[in-house]
Amino acid sequence: MFGSSLRNEEVMTYDTYVDSFQRDLREAAKIAQSNATEAQKKQAREYDKRVKGIPLEVGDCVLFVNRKDRGKVNWMICGTQQYM
Repeated sequence: MFGSSLRNEEVMTYDTYVDSFQRDLREAAKIAQSNATEAQKKQAREYDKRVKGIPLEVGDCVLFVNRKDRGKVNWMICGTQQYM
């Protein structure tokens, strides 16, 4: 119980501990990244199931978004512009 730590095989050196800790952190980061990617794909699938688009036909009036200027959104309501 009170033996010398120099003869104890379970005691790690500082360098061994750091290497082991870094390896464990990298593995945890990879696992977290793969779980986040999988969750994002699942959320996208569920969202796509619920979203329903509106069918457009030729001649329907639509709303255009002009994003020419960065950061500004200019809305143009259909006057003469029609979906083609």
